[in-house]
Amino acid sequence: DSLIGASSTSFLQFQYGTFNAISFNVAAGHINASAGGTKIINMGSGTWTCAASASGDGWNFSGGTVTLDAGTSTLSLSSAGGNAHTFSGGSLVYNNLSITGGGAGAWTFSGSNTFNTFTTNAPKTVKFTSGTTQTISSFVATGSSGNTITISSSSGGSLATLSDSSGANQVRYCSIQDITATGGALWYARDNCTNVSGNSGWIFKKRVMTAN
Repeated sequence: DSLIGASSTSFLQFQYGTFNAISFNVAAGHINASAGGTKIINMGSGTWTCAASASGDGWNFSGGTVTLDAGTSTLSLSSAGGNAHTFSGGSLVYNNLSITGGGAGAWTFSGSNTFNTFTTNAPKTVKFTSGTTQTISSFVATGSSGNTITISSSSGGSLATLSDSSGANQVRYCSIQDITATGGALWYARDNCTNVSGNSGWIFKKRVMTAN
């Protein structure tokens, strides 16, 4: 069941008070908690879908006073097409985030946020604001032939950081630029990944996959 169901052009704004999604799903085109005063938002155990169609803010939790409990929720950024969107996370702690939807439209992340699992589907472009650190427990980016995922900082030559404390992350069919991978985990860039420039901490395993 959905607590809120809305189109990709709709706007959901939190200004004051407490919002508890419990186990319901929440969906809107643009979700904003940057205006107004003190807010407590409990994301619960459902799926939050941000289906932005127009360019600009898709998710903005960077202003005001926001206390966020991500619970066991999944946040899906499901915009389609080629428009560019921003995720202003407010340097908050999220659970699982997934970037879905067709088209290569870029998502730019600002703030030094924390995620459990961060998943990017092809052929998306993901940019992280230069100078920020995204702390992630699991980073998943698997493209395919003709559907490359682009991972970069927001400004060429100025680094952004991905940090994971343990284990191993493996990405495939990705183009990577100006990203520092750190934290103690291993960061493998495998099958058909491109080391564009400015990267550190990645283990590029050159293996070109061809059809038999």
